[in-house]
Amino acid sequence: SDLGKIENVPRETSFVWENGGGRTVHASRTFCYNEPSFRKKTRIPRLQSAGKVLAFKALEGRILNRGDVILRPTPDCRLPVEREGAPRLIEIGFGNGDFLVDLAQKRPEALVYGVEVSHMCLEKALSRVVRLKLGNVRLLCGDARFLVRECFADDSVERIYMSFPCPWPKERHARRRVTSEGFSGVLASVLKIGGVFEMATDEGWYADEVERILGAHAALKLAERRLNFRRDLTTKYERKWLDMGKDIHHLYIEKTALWSVPRMVEGSVEDMHVRIAPAAPVDLELLDRTVTGQTGSAQGRHGEDSHWAFRGGFRAADGTLLEETICTDSGYEQKFYVKIVSKPECTLVKLDGVFAPFLTPAVRFAIEDAARRIQER
Repeated sequence: SDLGKIENVPRETSFVWENGGGRTVHASRTFCYNEPSFRKKTRIPRLQSAGKVLAFKALEGRILNRGDVILRPTPDCRLPVEREGAPRLIEIGFGNGDFLVDLAQKRPEALVYGVEVSHMCLEKALSRVVRLKLGNVRLLCGDARFLVRECFADDSVERIYMSFPCPWPKERHARRRVTSEGFSGVLASVLKIGGVFEMATDEGWYADEVERILGAHAALKLAERRLNFRRDLTTKYERKWLDMGKDIHHLYIEKTALWSVPRMVEGSVEDMHVRIAPAAPVDLELLDRTVTGQTGSAQGRHGEDSHWAFRGGFRAADGTLLEETICTDSGYEQKFYVKIVSKPECTLVKLDGVFAPFLTPAVRFAIEDAARRIQER
C-alpha cells in the first residue's frame, strides 16, 4: 500500500525508489533490501540472500525495524554477545512460531533462537514475540545447515529442536533431509556434551533413517525413541494428529563426545579487498565487456565446491560501479554486489557495504576473479 512520502530514510534500511520525481515507499510483507534492484525494478522484488534479512512492517504509516528480535549476523557470522552463561536453545524450522513461543515462555532464563527460511513464517513469529513481549527470543532467517554451523560455536547449545521437518521422500531431494551428509557433524559440533537434538516426525521411515544415520555418528547416540508421546511442548498439528490417532515418532539424539567441524566463513571484510595499482580506470562499458556474464569455480580450503557468476553492472549515484554477483558454496547460495572504486593511486575492488554477504570462499574467489579480469583487460 502507498504509505506516502518519507524523507531521510537511511540508505542501509530504505526500500524506496524514484517514482515520478517523488520518493514513495511501498511495503510488501518481509523482504530483503537490495538497492540496485530497487532502482531497476518498478516493484519490490522478493529476494533470498544468505539469511541476511532486514525485517520491516508497515503499521499505521510507520516503518518498524525490529533488529532487537531479528538478528542480522555480521559478514563473519558473529551474533551479538548477550546474556553470557544463559542456556542456548535452537528451534530449526519454527513455522508459525507456536512451539518457539511456548518454549521461550517455559524457559525464560534461556536464549531461544529460531531459524527459519520462510519470510512469511518469520513475520508471523515476530508478531507473536512482540505481542507477548518476550525478551529471550532471537530470530534468524536462512538455511539452518549454514547458520547453525557458522553462527554458533562448538559446545555452546543445550538443545536443538525440529518438529515435523519435510522428509523430502524423493531420492533427488535427499540432500535436503536431516540425514544429509554433514548435518550430523554440525549437531555434534555445536551441542554441549549431554546436549540433545530432539526431532518429531509422522513418517516412520524417516524416523528410522534419522536413528540409523545420526545414531551412528562417533560423537552422538540415540538416547531415546518414543511413539505417540505427548510432550509438554507441542505444536498445533502435533496435538491434532495425536487426537486423530496418527503415529508420531520422537527421537532424542544425545552428544556424548567432543567434536568439531571446520567453518567456511573466515577473515574480515577488509581481507576481501583487492587493490589494482597503478589505477586502472573502469567504466560501465568496460565492466560489461570484461566481467558481466563470466562464471568461475574453485574449491575452498575445507573442500567446499565454490561457484560464482557475474550478472550485470550498475552505476551508483556516487559514480562507483556495482556488479551483481551470485555465488554458491557447497549448495549455499548468496547474492551480493562487487564494488569497483577508482582512486588516484589504485582501483579498489571490494564488497558493497550496503548489503554484504557472509565471507565464504566463493565470495572471496568472485572478488579476486573480477579484479583479475579488470586488470587483464
